[in-house]
Amino acid sequence: MNLDYLLPIFLAIFSAVGALLLFLGLYLIDVVSSLSIAYHFDSPSNFIRSANATPAIVKTLTTEPRLLFLTVPPVFWLLILKWQPSIKASLRNALREIVPMAAIVVLLVIADVNVGASMLDTNDQTKTGPNIAGSPLASQSKRALTYGSSPAPTPTHATIFDADRAALFARDGAVMLVAVESMGLPLSPQARQWLDAMARSAPPNQVTQRQVDFKGSTVAAELRHLCATVSSVPDDVAPDQCLPMLARAAHRRSFAVHGNSGNTFNRSQWWPRLGFDQVFFRENLIPRHAELCDFAYKAVCDRALIDFMFRELKSNDFAYGLTVSTHLPIPRLDTDATEDFCNGIRVKSTPCRIIWQHGQVLAYIAAKVRDSRAPMVAYVVGDHAPPFLSTANRAAFSAKQTIGWKIENTSGTTP
Repeated sequence: MNLDYLLPIFLAIFSAVGALLLFLGLYLIDVVSSLSIAYHFDSPSNFIRSANATPAIVKTLTTEPRLLFLTVPPVFWLLILKWQPSIKASLRNALREIVPMAAIVVLLVIADVNVGASMLDTNDQTKTGPNIAGSPLASQSKRALTYGSSPAPTPTHATIFDADRAALFARDGAVMLVAVESMGLPLSPQARQWLDAMARSAPPNQVTQRQVDFKGSTVAAELRHLCATVSSVPDDVAPDQCLPMLARAAHRRSFAVHGNSGNTFNRSQWWPRLGFDQVFFRENLIPRHAELCDFAYKAVCDRALIDFMFRELKSNDFAYGLTVSTHLPIPRLDTDATEDFCNGIRVKSTPCRIIWQHGQVLAYIAAKVRDSRAPMVAYVVGDHAPPFLSTANRAAFSAKQTIGWKIENTSGTTP
């Protein structure tokens, strides 16, 4: 339960308008706190600092039907107090006389929908029932006072499978990095085996699988793999050891591609700062007749994005791509996962569908690597576990690791 909501409940006895404004403020704090957890940000402040925090909040408020139910008890309480002055007067007297707290217990049970029913304030690792001690306002204030708003970036070796980063560009051939949206590590062994089979579906590619620790959002995953840094804030990262800069030092061209707008998380600004020679976004790809998929976002379809990357790729280039088609909510496709498939990998329907779609992306990239005319190596990595709001769906994936593959073709011919 969110104990913060007791404040406007008591305030409503004296001022309905003040209580409503306080409720809206606390409600927004609750949503921001919950979304920062759901989307794997290391703090609500870093979630807010991300360029698209506001659209993410608005989208959640307008597309999650359970959120509408959360407003019913407080609004109903305010209306009762507004229309029944006698109740309001009686409550004032009751507070002064410190009557038994039975009414407050009832309010606590009603208010429990804010977490108990919505599951918005749960975390990755624990399935929680009603919790009558929760206060996002208090917990986030304590966190900010204790740790500050943004931890300083720290080096990490959990990037591109612990490779010597400079050595990536010492060998002949192109290097590609593809970050696949919400490709977490399934806890089902059968699901992991199937994904691995998809990555190995285009022999004679040389393929190795790797599990990678993750913390934070998609932006954090990008900085982890591109810059070997633990941070969710690009402006805090020095670009000198980022892969595009290392490619430039090795006299290699680099480019980056994303199917969504360049305004999303301000990538059109900080991608070039990391050293990319060229960046391409939805607005650049539409004039090139790239196919659009209207899923979570109206963005360039993953296959079209991958096709563009391979068309653009030349010998010794470094290419980076960030997919978007598997962003939640999961799209329903004509060639979606079947019930038999989900039973076979022992995963429930909703997480099973995103695993299926990740497998299609893996198989497509593997085939493109095999058919590439240039000798190349492609690293395909997940950014974070799927940020399902349901704890049952989140429980299908590791809360600490994602999965990735190194897919290498040494038999291509330089164009």
